[in-house]
Amino acid sequence: MVQYHRLIIHHGRKEERFRVSVEEVGSLKKAKQKFLSFLFLTILSCCFIMSPYLFGFSTLSLLDSFSRENEALSSYEPALAPVCLEVSNGTICCDRTGLRSDICVMKGDIRTDSASSSLFLFTSTNNTTNPQKIKPYTRKWETSVMDTVQELNLITKHSNKSSDRVCDVYHDVPAVFFSTGGYTGNVYHEFNDGIIPLFITSQHYNKKVVFVIVEYHDWWEMKYGDIVSQLSDYPLVDFSGDSRTHCFKEATVGLRIHDELTVNSTLMSHGNKTIVDFRNVLDRAYTHRIQSLVQEETKTTLDVKKPKLVILSRNGSRAILNEDLLVYF
Repeated sequence: MVQYHRLIIHHGRKEERFRVSVEEVGSLKKAKQKFLSFLFLTILSCCFIMSPYLFGFSTLSLLDSFSRENEALSSYEPALAPVCLEVSNGTICCDRTGLRSDICVMKGDIRTDSASSSLFLFTSTNNTTNPQKIKPYTRKWETSVMDTVQELNLITKHSNKSSDRVCDVYHDVPAVFFSTGGYTGNVYHEFNDGIIPLFITSQHYNKKVVFVIVEYHDWWEMKYGDIVSQLSDYPLVDFSGDSRTHCFKEATVGLRIHDELTVNSTLMSHGNKTIVDFRNVLDRAYTHRIQSLVQEETKTTLDVKKPKLVILSRNGSRAILNEDLLVYF
């Protein structure tokens, strides 16, 4: 059972002590104090009223802008089915309508060039489209974080057999490109911004897909390799660390995300998958590890104390809605 205490400052008591100390002072000093307090409040009120005219914005308007941003995210409920589901061969389709992420789909002769952070789509026609740029991370609205994420160039080129990049590794299955930069390292964000969107984006491939990671970390693969193995039958590709030219027939750049820790069945392009299906993926990924731990516990004859779960309450951007019930059990 978890117990916690909250420190409450009783402002009323402080005010009482303040009144006692004032009463001990002479009446002249008391009148002067009241006059100064009144004068200060008058000046402060004038500053709030005139600040929009004097400085062009006020503290209140700044707070209001943050409020609108938070309100936009909290009420974000994507109602439209994802676009770029049907892409013609030799084309690039980018969906930039999402609040949280951009996503691009390429089909045709796709070849990587990690040195220039580029994916080239070679076509037999001269009708090349404008290059696209994308940061494959799911916090699109948060510019301070996105500024740290590596950008990829998606470029259509007319095929010239003599000068085209030679394929060092040819893949006969599609690829999904995503970044493990940003807030990666924080467990909440690793699931919310990465693992769950990866499930949403790739589950319909039935493990016949290659994951190409931008800003790859070997510790991330060690930490989540069991989950990744439930989504792909192929080894991960380190985009920047692998200088070879990888060739694909289809590539999805970026991840689809529905909401905070959410799998919205109505937005799943292939099948009505829900968060329960994602939970099943976790069960399959960690079942062997759990079974081994259970076997070790049954063999242990020592009187080992059970660990205690500690919940750190958070009152700002995130909160456990049924915290009282959770603590009760």
